[in-house]
Amino acid sequence: MTIVKKIETFIIGLIAATLALSTPAMAKAKRHRGTNSGTGTRKPVPVKPPPPKVSPADQKAIDLAALKVQKDQAALNTITVKLRAQFETSSDFVSASTEAKRTEDAYLVESRRVLSSLDSNPDYQHALADKAVASAKVDSLRADPGSSPDQIAPAATGALESAMKVTKIENDAINADPHIATLKADATAGADKVARLRKAFESSLTSEPAWSAAKSNLDQAEAALENARRKLSV
Repeated sequence: MTIVKKIETFIIGLIAATLALSTPAMAKAKRHRGTNSGTGTRKPVPVKPPPPKVSPADQKAIDLAALKVQKDQAALNTITVKLRAQFETSSDFVSASTEAKRTEDAYLVESRRVLSSLDSNPDYQHALADKAVASAKVDSLRADPGSSPDQIAPAATGALESAMKVTKIENDAINADPHIATLKADATAGADKVARLRKAFESSLTSEPAWSAAKSNLDQAEAALENARRKLSV
């Protein structure tokens, strides 16, 4: 073997040995890069703490507190219903309710009379026809599985506009009648008086000893339940 051939054989062997030694190191480096680029360490996975265990004693305390809330709420409701029945059968409330109903009925009767006069109004009849057509179109589109929202939306807008036009003609006719304006004011006054009496009743509940005691019991029961639940989150 010539000297040149020996040198070539030596170089080839040296290269093969170098590659053999570097392969495990390269593989190890790749594994490290796969864990966390730049550091060679794996990021810890956050572990959620397990939910606190509820002991039988704690659960029993919560259940008893919740049951107490239910009982006290029922007791308060019973007293409230009884007091409301007494209020609604009082002479003042009965008189105000009767008058409110009378004035409202008078207003409605006169309003229907005015609206019936629109039967001969061509503009009103045309508006009613447009409203019916627009409403039918919306119903048809909604019943068709092939209809898209882009088709239904404008049709629905058109139906709303048609309905508003009918309502405007009706309101204009009612508001133009001076007698109806008086009846409407009477009906509004009657309804307002009933509302004031109801509000006064609600405010008077706190002055009723039985109601106040029941409300206090309920407040304490709710606080006890909240306290029992809070202990578990500490």
